[in-house]
Amino acid sequence: MNVHSQTRMRQCDGKIDRRRRAPGSNGNVRTRTGPVWVVPKREKKCYRKLPRGAEIGGPVETGRPNRMLNRDEIAFLQSQNLTAGDVYDGRKQAASAWKAGVRAAGLTVVLGTPCHNGGHRLRTRSGHCAQCDTSKLSYQKRHHSPGYVYIAGSRSAMLLKVGTTIDIEQRTRNLRNQAYGGFCDWVMLFTAKVANGGKTEGEAIRRLKAFRVLRTYAKDGSQQEAAEMLRTSFTKAINAVAAAMGKENSTELWKSPQWRDFEF
Repeated sequence: MNVHSQTRMRQCDGKIDRRRRAPGSNGNVRTRTGPVWVVPKREKKCYRKLPRGAEIGGPVETGRPNRMLNRDEIAFLQSQNLTAGDVYDGRKQAASAWKAGVRAAGLTVVLGTPCHNGGHRLRTRSGHCAQCDTSKLSYQKRHHSPGYVYIAGSRSAMLLKVGTTIDIEQRTRNLRNQAYGGFCDWVMLFTAKVANGGKTEGEAIRRLKAFRVLRTYAKDGSQQEAAEMLRTSFTKAINAVAAAMGKENSTELWKSPQWRDFEF
């Protein structure tokens, strides 16, 4: 008997219903005399075509940002002198994955899951909400921006200071005029231009944390806390800075001939 003309019997409500397999029906059965039951149609799967750049772990598309970013997010980026091209799409990635991805892509902000406070989606590289606290974004920019790491010293206080700046002369004047830490005899002892100024500074201070000195001083009519002063020798300080720079290419290295006066 031909396969396509095979029949099978089914008891349905006490009646015999003869059904025929339709050619190419993959076993779905159609009735000869009427639809005793209806074979449900297979649901057609619809896949939304994502815009270019919307694949997992990529930068947000710059040509049509409204497809990913809302008006508030676009306005926030503009207020921070950023564009959609500075945003990494990490919505479908785990935190560890997008933290590595945004750094590898060299982007500034991550489009991720909404924060608990305001439901904002724009985050810093470290995962903080950039819209709730813009200082986190400012710190990040400074952390990964090129600049000069320096060591300054005060002989009257017998203290050193490690910091970063983009203008060495201006920073020297500010330390003196503002009497940082309550002292106005600060001089530059060492400077070096690095690619990630804030990162190098933070690593150096971490290595010297046992020598940190906290002191409050008056600045612009209010009390400020000086948290970057160190009670240590110049040799220990410069060794920590050198270790923090590591294999990073540094240029414009300079050391004051007065450094021996600061071997406290």
